[in-house]
Amino acid sequence: MDLTSDRRSIVADVMADWLREAKAGETMSVILRVPGLDAHFEKVQDRAADLMPDLRDFETEFHVTLAYASGLSMDSIDAAVPEVVEAIRDKSFTLTIGPVTSLVNQKGECVLYLAVNDQGLTDLHFAIRTVLSLGGGVYTFPVFKGHVTMAYRGTPIDEASVSDLNAITPMVSVACGSKDFKVTRKNGDAWERLA
Repeated sequence: MDLTSDRRSIVADVMADWLREAKAGETMSVILRVPGLDAHFEKVQDRAADLMPDLRDFETEFHVTLAYASGLSMDSIDAAVPEVVEAIRDKSFTLTIGPVTSLVNQKGECVLYLAVNDQGLTDLHFAIRTVLSLGGGVYTFPVFKGHVTMAYRGTPIDEASVSDLNAITPMVSVACGSKDFKVTRKNGDAWERLA
């Protein structure tokens, strides 16, 4: 087994455990929409599609997921929303977006994404995570890695493609504020906005 296969096997095992725990409850998400990124990264997404024709599910609403928790009861979601809203109230960030990189998600898929490194965003993630953990939330990733997803792929993303994309990827600073946060709950196959 090669390293990529080993990582996928570990991720698949973690995901199976997560699914067993999470199936019993509801899912809640907190995202920070990043306005105006499509204008900067449309060319990058087009080039990515040329390099990797099997990329799919290109994002149309660029955002950073601050928290994604499953296994919650409706009562714990109802109790968490005011606390989450308080945690995000009056928050603002100037995020530096880029470079392009990739990771393997909880389903074993490769994710092509734009890095977002901001300590304030990481701190906010942990504040929200603490609130949702008190309600029994189960997380897809044990470590928060701020990023803006561009697309998904079932096979590994090679370093040559990532380098090619970074050659045309601008480093962009974007201002985001409290109006850009979105708190949602999964309702069947759709997301219902809570705040």
